[in-house]
Amino acid sequence: MRYFAMIGGERRGPYELDELSGAGVRPDTYVWCKTMTDWQQARDVAEICRHFRRQLAGLNIPEKQPAENSVSEDPQDNIDTVPLRFRNYVRRSGTPVGDPLPEESADPDSPPRSMLVPAVIATLLCFPLTGFVAIYFAIMTRRLWKEGLKPGENAEDYRRMSHDYARQTKMWLGITFFLGLIFMAFLYRHSA
Repeated sequence: MRYFAMIGGERRGPYELDELSGAGVRPDTYVWCKTMTDWQQARDVAEICRHFRRQLAGLNIPEKQPAENSVSEDPQDNIDTVPLRFRNYVRRSGTPVGDPLPEESADPDSPPRSMLVPAVIATLLCFPLTGFVAIYFAIMTRRLWKEGLKPGENAEDYRRMSHDYARQTKMWLGITFFLGLIFMAFLYRHSA
């Protein structure tokens, strides 16, 4: 689609979608194309808005054309860069795997901190329903770490999974604590 734009009080164009930002079109610039009944601000035109959002997010980078004789990479080649708990979802979705995210600070060679005691305390004192989930993740953290210490080809995967489960334990501990606070505030409010 080719657009005309009102820039500096003059009608300029026509511009292709990729040329609009280089021509000085901003969100408050009025634009028009053949399918429009009247001039509208660029922010009100869905196609232009979408294009600018993609450009801001870095998604509008021109794709490299593969050479004719080159073999295209399998999008699942980088599956090792996806956290273990998401790999099945990525495989089923067929989504190409991009560059890995920066590594987290968890060292797979050091054991994760045991959160079983805080999980039990939070379950007893705060909110039992979500506390049991925290206990489950704390127990699984310990089990996976022990599996990771056994010699085998999946040992490192088990150790990484144990760190993932430790993060899940911390998350559920936080949820348990805050739900307990809300529940206690509710009881206090309605008992007075």
